Amino acid sequence: MSLNPADPRDAPVREAALLIADAAAADVRTRAIRTAALRDFLAEDCQRLDDRTRVAFAALLRTIVATIGGAIHGDALERLSAAGNRKAHAALNAVEAAAICPRLYDHLLSDEAMAAALLDRVVLDLIAERLPEALIERSESEDPFDTADMATEASAVALRALEARRRGPVDQPPYAVDLDAETQFRCAWGIAAAIAVALAPVDAAARSAIEWALADATERALARHDDEDRLEAAATRFAVMRDLPLGRVAEAIEIALADGRIVLATALVAHALALSFEDVRAMIVDPRDTRLWLGLRALDLPRDTVARIGYALSEADPRRDVEAFADRIEAIMQIDPNEAAAALEHLRLPAPFRAATMAIRALGK
Repeated sequence: MSLNPADPRDAPVREAALLIADAAAADVRTRAIRTAALRDFLAEDCQRLDDRTRVAFAALLRTIVATIGGAIHGDALERLSAAGNRKAHAALNAVEAAAICPRLYDHLLSDEAMAAALLDRVVLDLIAERLPEALIERSESEDPFDTADMATEASAVALRALEARRRGPVDQPPYAVDLDAETQFRCAWGIAAAIAVALAPVDAAARSAIEWALADATERALARHDDEDRLEAAATRFAVMRDLPLGRVAEAIEIALADGRIVLATALVAHALALSFEDVRAMIVDPRDTRLWLGLRALDLPRDTVARIGYALSEADPRRDVEAFADRIEAIMQIDPNEAAAALEHLRLPAPFRAATMAIRALGK
């Protein structure tokens, strides 16, 4: 038998070997598919992503790969070109976005924090698009967002500009790169790793050169990221600077929701409760999370305000049941504000501490 790799007589042999290797992996692959299908079957409707969310989430991930990944890929290519490493340059240049996306999806399964941050942001923005406009009738009293302080007014103007930018299409760079520092960090390194895994087989020297080029490009990309130049950060800054008294927080939240400014509403609740923006956002995007109602009770908001917030979220999020909320509003209002605040006290602990505690407890069980 010829040892020439180009000899067509060897093709059936190689094909047979591939079939045998594929058959060996079939059992694992089939089991994984069945497990995923069973999980989807057993999941409650409110836990599933609807088609609208799936499309938006997929578009966001593709755009993140195109923007963050494109910058890392291009920078690494320039570094290899400057070094005169043609073999490594050619290998890296052959990697396409279509090969990176599936590997980034695999990375999402192992990085719950990154997946949660991206998905929560998508869901919150989709809820904002459906919020009912006639939530409240505006009074002629002073707007809670008006301020004579020049610094706070400048913060409000910057917030409006970033809100306009966020309303752009999901598959456009301004939306996709509007990430917090931690998520940006996780995405950048995840994409760099996905590019490395997507490489065609190359010799050890070329692979090492590519990996170092990708690592350097990722560090430079992260160094250019400005964590303060994003909507959530601007909303949080404004909420802190405005620092409304509890008596005016209810009106401000309602007006923000009526204007479709759900990020601002989230920041107002978070500041009033002394919680992180991310924790309050998680309460809002999960229709089964009762901590949101505990938070509103901890602020001792009026019954009408709690009812209108519940109605607005039920109208904007098809997973929520407005009738079920109406049935439990009385029970919500029976909760003592001090007890509600005490029930949320642990959320003020640092997020890494809470995450590590939950992980250790889960392993112990």
